[in-house]
Order: sequence, then C-alpha cells, then structure tokens
Amino acid sequence: MVRFVDRPYMTDKVTSKISAIKWKMACGIGMAGYHFITLSDNEKDIFDIYPAAVFKQKTFRRSDRIIIGVADSIDSARNLTGIMIRECLDASTDPGDIRGYFEKFIKEHRDEIYKYDALLIEGYFIKERFEIIKSLCLRFKIK
Repeated sequence: MVRFVDRPYMTDKVTSKISAIKWKMACGIGMAGYHFITLSDNEKDIFDIYPAAVFKQKTFRRSDRIIIGVADSIDSARNLTGIMIRECLDASTDPGDIRGYFEKFIKEHRDEIYKYDALLIEGYFIKERFEIIKSLCLRFKIK
C-alpha cells in the first residue's frame, strides 16, 4: 500500500492540491505531470522519482512504498531532492549518511503516516453523495 508521510516535501504548486492528489493516488486515477519521491529500493541510491502514471497500475499502487515528496514536474522533483539533501546536510552531524537521515525521518513519522485505502475513501464519498441527495429530496419534497 502506498503511504504518505504526514508532511511530505512539496513544491508550491502542489501544496494546495495534496489531499486531492492522495485521493487520486489511492483510487488509481491518472494525474498528468506529478512526480513522487520515495526512498530507493536499493541501498546504493538515495531517492527514486516516479511519475504519477506508474501508480495507475494496481500492483505498483499496492506495493509497499512511503512517499516523502511530491512535485509538479520532473525538474521540480529534482530541485526538491536537492532541497531535501541540503536540509539533511544542515541538520545532520554525519554528512555521509543521507539515506539514514531520511530512514530516521520516516521512522519518526511512522505513527503519522497516512494509509489511503480506495475502498474506504469510496465509501466516504458514497456516504457524502447520499447526504447531498437526501438534502435535495427534503428541499424539493421528494419521497
């Protein structure tokens, strides 16, 4: 299951749209242009940058990944990883352990990591639609 940390690194254009992005990610709805930053699967690299189109695949969406950054383009994602590394170097006493810094970051936010289950979200929106229909029926006196 793809999860987000509670406060992922984001570009300015993404900040106001993050809840919609998380919902679309959980449901597998396509999003053009967005890129997600995760820790790399192998120990050699630090980050992986994935385009949003990859998460339309159910098997990829259900894989165990924690997203720590969201950007609106590949160039913004590269710049964001640079900002993340600079922040790590400013905060860390060991500049050689950048990956360890972000693994620690994820462990600290483990309790606050959001899991998005498409079925629960769909159920929420179905309930919301029912309430809207119910209020319209009451307003127009439809039984």
